[in-house]
Formats: sequence, structure tokens, C-alpha cells
Amino acid sequence: RTRRSAAPLSRAQSNPMSSKDAPPKEPVHGVIVQPGGEVVYGQPVIAKPAYPQQQAPPQVLFAPQQQQGGAAFFYAQPQGFRPNPYADAIPVGTPVANPSAAASVPVANATPVATGTPVSSAAGAASARPRAEVTADFTNGDRTSTAQDARYGGDPRLVTHVNYHWNDITTIDPPSLARFPNVIRLSLSGNHLAHLHGLEACPHLRWLDVSTNDLVDFGGAGRVLSLEWLDASNNNIATLSGLGFAPRLTWLNLHHCSLTTLDGLRNVPSLVSLDLSSNDLTTTSGVGACGHLAELNLAVNDLTDLSEVGRLTQLRALDCTSNELSALPDLRACPLHTLSLAHNNLSSAAWPGVLASVEHVRSLRVIYIGRNELTGGDLQLVRSALEPRGCRVDTSARGIAQSSGGAGGGGCGSRSPRT
Repeated sequence: RTRRSAAPLSRAQSNPMSSKDAPPKEPVHGVIVQPGGEVVYGQPVIAKPAYPQQQAPPQVLFAPQQQQGGAAFFYAQPQGFRPNPYADAIPVGTPVANPSAAASVPVANATPVATGTPVSSAAGAASARPRAEVTADFTNGDRTSTAQDARYGGDPRLVTHVNYHWNDITTIDPPSLARFPNVIRLSLSGNHLAHLHGLEACPHLRWLDVSTNDLVDFGGAGRVLSLEWLDASNNNIATLSGLGFAPRLTWLNLHHCSLTTLDGLRNVPSLVSLDLSSNDLTTTSGVGACGHLAELNLAVNDLTDLSEVGRLTQLRALDCTSNELSALPDLRACPLHTLSLAHNNLSSAAWPGVLASVEHVRSLRVIYIGRNELTGGDLQLVRSALEPRGCRVDTSARGIAQSSGGAGGGGCGSRSPRT
């Protein structure tokens, strides 16, 4: 397979955490819970892709509070899940309770308020709507550093997204980013970055796109505690060293890199969606540290076993298309909805073991088994075991990503099968 391409790879918009639906028209509403009795607030922002085929973040993000007395929105993030795109407005002076602290984790780009503290900046919040994203657009230029900014004619304090897509940038200049104090999205795809020094200049950063660069690891990056979405696909990353710079990541895309090991995943235990497709992995050792994973894409690797995958008790979508698997581990602890085993080395003798692995997974709704050694008797065995309980058995050459873009199955991206 080709390791790099001249332009960012075209990948299916199949992550269920991305949405093309229209933003809510009704006033925002929701929950107010934080560990340690904290409450957070921010301005909801409607985010859109920065360039064609960009893996988009959730449509509604939250920017820091813009001005004293403006609309304040309160929200919380359950352990290991994306931020709630709705929030409650609280009347001025209302003491804040925290009934569900145990089920929450700290939320990015927000100001903590102690339990019981009267809230004084929520005036007018009940009727507010999410606002449009404000982008400082420096795309398609010949800059070699973020310091070579074109002049920005607007108010930099209102900017929530800085877009440097498709330049020749090799370094991130902290002062040039610091002049946008409320940036929550940073697009640096299609450049020549070899390191991530300087990101600490964006204390509210929640979403970072550094796809199609020259990264070999994540070493040297300053800690960005607010970062939740990271697209580092189509790089030369061979190791996850330094990934702890963003310990609260929930979505990570490492498609089409050079990974041979997963050492370092223990530094991002809150991951919910992980794309490791089109790498050089022979083992999944280390993935068990990500106990909140709901989506795991392992397609187009050299895997012969799925060690530790059976420990993922929240896993709903598992894509193992185009590997070297000849057996499966016990997956009864995984609440799988979708499983792809297409394009592997599953022989006729392996199918009883495959069924034993998934027979107790009552949530399974579709399994892809095409392009394996599959006799008529094997197919009858699989169908008779799974179809009566509502699981569709797909024997085509497709995997999750080739099936309606992964819609409904939680696939993490598209790739070509191994040839």
C-alpha cells in the first residue's frame, strides 16, 4: 500500500460523532454536573469542515465566555463521551448543585465554579442560539511558519477557528496563535510539521487537525488539557510517544501512518473512537488501556490476533477488515453492534470458534465475513446461529466502511482492502 499521498486522503464521513444535521433551533438545554462540584460555561459554536473531506468535529462546540454579562451556557461531559451539545441556562444568582458528579469528567475550555456559588453571568441565556463559527483563514499559501500570518481584518478575540490548511508550515509560532485567545479549532493539515511545539499557546483548543504532515511521534508538544479531537492521519508516526500531551482525548485518527506498536495508549484512557487503519500493526497489545472505546478501526494491518480487545466493555463497532486473523478471542464482554472480519485468513475449521466468540454478544446486528475460506456448510452454520436473533450475515467483499459509509454501524473510516 502507498504510505503517503500528495493530498489528504479521501475518507468516509462515517464517525457517528460527526453530524451533518441542522443545528438545534430550540433554546439549548441539558445537564449541569461536574466532578468536585464544578460547573462550566461557554458559548455554543456551530463548526463546519475546514476543507473537503475533513473529518469534522461535533457540529456544536463550546467556546470560552466572550464577555461579562453575556449569555452563559452550562454543560457537562459524562466519562468517556463527547460533550453534550445542549446546555441549561441558570437564572442569575441560583446556587449550583452537583447531583451526578461521579458520572462526569472535567470539560474543556470552561471556567470552573465551586458548588453552591451563585451564578452571575447567565443573563439572557434561555433564549440564545448557537452562533456561527468565526474563522481566520490562511489556507493555500506558501507560509513556512504560523508567524507568517496574513493580516486578519476582524476582531481576533472573536475567532474560534484558525485554518492553515495546505501551506508549507514547518513550525508553530506560539505568539502568532496567542493573538487568537479564544480559538478552539486549529487546522494545520497538508503542511510539513515534524513536531507540535507551540500548541500550548492555545489553552482552549479542543480540536486539532495535523493530518498529512511529517510527524514521526508526538514528542515535544506542550500539554493541551482541553484537547478532545485529534486527527493525525497520513503521517509517518511510528510510535505514540508523547501522546500524553492531550490526556483527555476522546477521538483519535491515526489512519495511514507507520504504527507498529500501541505503547502509549495508556496515556489517553478516555478515548471513545480510535482509527488505526492502514498501519503496520501485528498486535493490539495496549488497546485494553482504553476502557471507554466504542469504535475501533483496525482495518488493513497485519494482525494475527486481537489481544486485549475482549476487555473493551463499551465497544460497539469493531472493524478488522483485511488482516491476517485466523481466530478470535472471547468477545462476550463487548456490546458489539457491528463486526467486520472480511478479508482475513479464517479457515473452515475456524468458524466454530468464531461463533463461540460472539454467540453471547446479543447486541450484534451485522457481521461481515466475506473473502475468507467459507464453504456452504460454514455459511449455513453461521447463519443458523446468528440470523434467528436478528444479526445480518454479510458475505460480500465489503467491510464496515464500504457499507453505506459506516452509517449506523459506527465504522471509523474508509480504506481499500489489502490485495
